[in-house]
Amino acid sequence: TELKSEYIEKTAQLLNSEWPRNFQQRCNNLSTLTLSIENNRSNRRQIPISLIIIDTQTNNVVGHSSIISIATCDKQYSNGSAINLPFVQSIVIKKSLRGKGLGKKLMKLSEQYFIEYAI
Repeated sequence: TELKSEYIEKTAQLLNSEWPRNFQQRCNNLSTLTLSIENNRSNRRQIPISLIIIDTQTNNVVGHSSIISIATCDKQYSNGSAINLPFVQSIVIKKSLRGKGLGKKLMKLSEQYFIEYAI
């Protein structure tokens, strides 16, 4: 599921449980990404993007994947510009749910996203 505005704080809490950072700054960064996604719904090749896993019973964010693009040094388009490739920057799963295959599932979903939409 694409990160939606209602899940920004929940996603920030999950990320801060693993990598502590200023909460408001993290929310602002996630908000900027979300606004970009929501304003470009017709552009299915949107990167960077956050993908999340939501526990439907609690409505909490229990997994997060950050996909970014990196420029290649050795591969270029015919006009000389660098080819940007999608890259899974990070994956985090709520600590109490680790070891249950959610990280593997989120990695596969992340790969599926950039195969379908970003390559």
